[in-house]
Amino acid sequence: MSKPKVFATHRLFDAARKILNESCDVEYWANPERPPREEVLQRVKDKEGLICLLTEKVNEELLAAAPKLRIAANVAVGFDNIDDSGALGQLEKLGP
Repeated sequence: MSKPKVFATHRLFDAARKILNESCDVEYWANPERPPREEVLQRVKDKEGLICLLTEKVNEELLAAAPKLRIAANVAVGFDNIDDSGALGQLEKLGP
């Protein structure tokens, strides 16, 4: 069975990378600046998971670009970047 594909919009700590890499096929954004919106939309097309920061909006536009997306993990304090209305109902809400 193949590993789920995940896009991480930033580098993670080594311990987190190790855990993720054991069970997922993770593509990491390696540049120091945040990825442009168009780049995020392109890279999530075939992904089942997204790991992002507050700088990346998770909304209907992103979900339309990522039909296979099952989870969006937000590495942040708060979740103002996640539109919890509309199409986001297709993702399971795991936080507050």
